Amino acid sequence: MTLLLIYLGTVIGSIVIKAISILGMCKDIADMGYKLDLDYYKGKKDDIINEFTVTNNKLLLIPIYNLYKVLNDKLNYNQSREEFLNNLWLNPLFKPLNDFEAEDYLNKQTGLNALLVPIKFNLRLSKALFLDIKKDDIEGRVYYEKTDEGDIIILDVTGNVNKLSLEEQEDIIYEYWVKVLYEGLKEYGGLEKLATNKFKLNSNNLDNEMDISEMIKFIEEKFDKEEIAKNNEGPKLKRKR
Repeated sequence: MTLLLIYLGTVIGSIVIKAISILGMCKDIADMGYKLDLDYYKGKKDDIINEFTVTNNKLLLIPIYNLYKVLNDKLNYNQSREEFLNNLWLNPLFKPLNDFEAEDYLNKQTGLNALLVPIKFNLRLSKALFLDIKKDDIEGRVYYEKTDEGDIIILDVTGNVNKLSLEEQEDIIYEYWVKVLYEGLKEYGGLEKLATNKFKLNSNNLDNEMDISEMIKFIEEKFDKEEIAKNNEGPKLKRKR
């Protein structure tokens, strides 16, 4: 029984030490303004699973040696820590935190949060609205959220959309909403009738529906509603300043 307890104690201890070491490294990486690049691991599910299987970590099952192994790994990391962190920008496994992730991490600077920050942002991105842009030499996708006040929060862009300023990206999205509203006005003949219907957003995000009355509220602070109704050539409006 004593031997069994010693065996279980060293196994559990080594696993705990390894977990603490991983979280410590995640915190170090986040403190430098970087994160694990989840996109790098797309399509590499088997590699990730193998990293955490008993087979790959079977040395942790050998009593006494398992403690030596994890402590030695921690010592090696501590010795090479400065060089490793200073060269994160060269490592394809990592990329810089974006502004949203950096703010999230600064609110709670722990190893666990450093590990979760990119996962939480990717989840937020998966629920965001998006619009595909193809204009002149600009092509890509804008992921965004809208606030109750009618503002747009740009979360991420793909392609070369980042050539546009944030305000230019926002204006394109606002113009899209005005276009949708204008097309609805032509189809239903007025704001009152339009507000009782729902429009499917033509942004390749077919899961996103929005009540028209909410859409009107969303843009009326930015554009002139009456001007939209009178414009027979289609909406070509300037944002209110």
